[in-house]
Amino acid sequence: MPRLPHNDSVVDEAYIDVLHTFLSHTPGWMDEAACIGMEKTFNDKDILKACSVCPVKEECLDYAIKNNVSTGVFGGKVFPLDTSS
Repeated sequence: MPRLPHNDSVVDEAYIDVLHTFLSHTPGWMDEAACIGMEKTFNDKDILKACSVCPVKEECLDYAIKNNVSTGVFGGKVFPLDTSS
């Protein structure tokens, strides 16, 4: 697995793929996302705080579900979603 250069954290390759998708083509609503600029944070708690005040939270979650996102934080949910309960 690849590692982040600034702190040597292990990063899931699927998450990197998602980031590349966002960086190469983003729907217009993403410009209003509260997490803009946090792409390199890789800290779920900080990103979830941004989700709590995000004006496009519903669009984000819908996007993740429709696009079978496997890893990351979208619409206030951490993927992979825990479906055990």
